[in-house]
Amino acid sequence: MSTIKQSSSHQIFEQALENHLSGQFQDAEQKYRLAINRNFYFFEAHQHLGLLYFQQNSFDQALNYFQQAFVIKPDDGQVLNNLGMTFMNLGLSDRAYACLKKAIPFAEQFPDIHYNLGVLKFGQKKIEQAVHHFTNAIKAHPHHVNAHKNLAFILKEMGETEHADTVYEQVLRFYFDPGIMVKKNMLLPVIPESMNQIIMLRQRIWNFIKKMPTDIQIQDPYQEIGSTLFYLSYHGLDNKDLQYQVANFYQSICPNLSYTAPHIDHKSNHTKPRIGIISCYFSKHTIGKVNHGLIHNLSRKQFDIILFQASNSQESYLSQKYSLPVVSLPLDLKSCQEKISAYQLDLLFYLDIGMEPLTYFLAFSRLAKVQCVSWGHPETTGIKTIDYYISSEYIEGSDAKNHYTEKLICLKNFITCFQRPQKTVKTIKPNMLNLPKNGRFYVCPQSLVKVHPYFDYILSKILQKDPKAHIIFFNAKYEHWTRLLKNRFQKRIPQGHDRIIFIQRMPLENLLSFLQNVDVVLDIPQFSSGTTTLELFSAGIPVVTLPGPFMRMQLASGCYKRMKLNTGIVQSPDEYVDISLKIANDHQYRKQMVQAIEEQSPLLFNDMKYVHEMEEIFRKLIFFNK
Repeated sequence: MSTIKQSSSHQIFEQALENHLSGQFQDAEQKYRLAINRNFYFFEAHQHLGLLYFQQNSFDQALNYFQQAFVIKPDDGQVLNNLGMTFMNLGLSDRAYACLKKAIPFAEQFPDIHYNLGVLKFGQKKIEQAVHHFTNAIKAHPHHVNAHKNLAFILKEMGETEHADTVYEQVLRFYFDPGIMVKKNMLLPVIPESMNQIIMLRQRIWNFIKKMPTDIQIQDPYQEIGSTLFYLSYHGLDNKDLQYQVANFYQSICPNLSYTAPHIDHKSNHTKPRIGIISCYFSKHTIGKVNHGLIHNLSRKQFDIILFQASNSQESYLSQKYSLPVVSLPLDLKSCQEKISAYQLDLLFYLDIGMEPLTYFLAFSRLAKVQCVSWGHPETTGIKTIDYYISSEYIEGSDAKNHYTEKLICLKNFITCFQRPQKTVKTIKPNMLNLPKNGRFYVCPQSLVKVHPYFDYILSKILQKDPKAHIIFFNAKYEHWTRLLKNRFQKRIPQGHDRIIFIQRMPLENLLSFLQNVDVVLDIPQFSSGTTTLELFSAGIPVVTLPGPFMRMQLASGCYKRMKLNTGIVQSPDEYVDISLKIANDHQYRKQMVQAIEEQSPLLFNDMKYVHEMEEIFRKLIFFNK
């Protein structure tokens, strides 16, 4: 009798498995349950029913059956792995880690154990542990495609460009994937070793897009490529032609980019012009800071305004903050295109293009009759469907239009309606941070990824000419980035690199207090600071800046021009060094600069003229493109 019962449950299980594999989930669920009813200790039935629920994102139900399977076989590597994955999806990372760690002895049999540990550790921002587990997953299963892809992605993020290149090369030997080919050949260093390295890698991109077969197709570049040439902007070079050629390359191999919303060829019947504003960075980011005043003050009487963002985590917060409808975008290109086009926009305003892949690849679609972008990422897009780039006379040179593939609109007003930060009441002095006594402190508060190799010359000269000089940077988000820059300084600034100090990042209020008590603040010529400079000037802090030919090199000097000041603007690297030394050593001169900035800085903040000029531009663009 027992034998017949066992045989019957196995037959039912086989039928359930067949239904499961053919996608007949409802039939499979019923039969798995029946098999369990016939034999409660049927391990495989519990395991597969858990997998069925997991596939359908029913993680609570999946957990129930995986736990039942665990009771039956507590030392089974597969069920421990499945429990770990389920706990991960339920947000219970500690319990996920406990299960996956216990499963490690079975990793040779089930390489996904190390893979899932890598995913877990990456989600916890424990980068080196994630690298360790992805590497072990590859050792256990050398053809584990996703382990290779994730390992290469992390190595790229960490700035280990050559190592990432090697991993991409390895996976391409056994798995042909056009997306991986693109990612491999578009790699750029986070912290470049030298200008020579920058030039060589840019040339590799040129060579690749010329030689890549155009009959190869990528269906969803957001999912399959998932990156942009973000770091091009930090190279200090003219990127227009390269951005344009890369955009044409993507257009040729990604046919789904060429999407046109159905309403484009029809006359609008809106009672008011409808404007969409799109970004992934409405909050907790500099993009949100510099655009808050515009979004908050744009006329609701003149326009219907809709915010499009790529995450639903801030939807209710943004809706309440701006009293505007907020649309959360799905993380696949086709669904995004359809969702935005349903709103039949007259104008779509990208706050940034090139910061991240979703809005970059969306920008290839014609989703509104007029599409424009501004300085959130201070770089031309190269994309034909972006019609206008909105900048300002304060941050552009006389030949600025030659730097953009878009038609350039230069505002007569400054480029933001920036809310002035509250005055700091804290006092943070260098001696409170264990910095050397009796030193003079030259501080660069910008991100380390912006520190161009040519800036090393200026730093070395300051260190040579001022024996008491200490140059202060702030640690990067990844320790490896900081280590890469330290290594570069050791090679390129042999005399004095020991007086370059890296300290922990700090909240804005603390930062402004600290910078009020140092000797001079240094702006990076190849990528000038916009948001940080505005915050510094709000606290009366002098900045030395060397403007260059491109808008991204003129943000700090534009702030000075808006204040009708020029004392911190220099014209050459040597003058940069001399003025920095003068500010640091001549206390009366520095005091005069502080006083002038404090008197003139109100011109930089809460500028409603900028908002009104943007409203006028939007009206004209919509009218002329009906």
